[in-house]
Amino acid sequence: MLGIVTEETKAGGLGALIGLQEIDTKIVQALYRIEKAPEKEAISLLQTRLVVLDGDLSDLAGRRAPVETKMKELEERIASTSKRISEIDKALYSGTVSASKDLQAMSHEIDQLKSQKSELEDSELELMEAAEVFDQEASAIDEKQSELTQELASLKTALAVTEAEVAAQVAELQLARAERASLVPAAILATYDSIREHEGGVGAAEVVHGACGGCHLKLSATEMDRLHHMDPEKPVLCEQCGRILVP
Repeated sequence: MLGIVTEETKAGGLGALIGLQEIDTKIVQALYRIEKAPEKEAISLLQTRLVVLDGDLSDLAGRRAPVETKMKELEERIASTSKRISEIDKALYSGTVSASKDLQAMSHEIDQLKSQKSELEDSELELMEAAEVFDQEASAIDEKQSELTQELASLKTALAVTEAEVAAQVAELQLARAERASLVPAAILATYDSIREHEGGVGAAEVVHGACGGCHLKLSATEMDRLHHMDPEKPVLCEQCGRILVP
């Protein structure tokens, strides 16, 4: 049976939809505050930079490894050469070698070994300098990582505070929503929720100066007539945007 929507009906039925819509909008805005929190983008950027720095460290380690290998090889050769020099020196001054020819040969060998050792040590020094450059680069990266990690921790703390604030706000709004939704007939509420899901979060719109508050388009005379003679259990939907119209 058709009937005219009275103020009483509006307060306890369709009228409650506007208040419900306001609460739902506040909930969406609160959640959007978290979704688009500036800390989130900053955190993402920092995490990306840290990943890049990790890659730089790995690259440095890869380039330093051959240098380290060569340094170890040189250390072993220098140690072996030093040992050989020491052995010949010991033989020379032990008195066990008396032949002049042998003494000259051993002295010549020592000179050659010392020359080789000097060359090896020069090469080792060059490698040590190269390794030091790598180490300085790694140290700079470590320092930057530490700085960014501290900044990341601060941002995460700030985001956690915001999330806690929003969670408390949403919880309060959900309670208010449940109270308001209880004033709306179940069928209308189901229609409203379905429309809201597909219409950008807005399921009901108040009629203002003959226009839909959702799409802001002027309502036809037919729609206005339907609004004034509507069944409170069967809401009128805007012919333009499909939202529930609340007179």
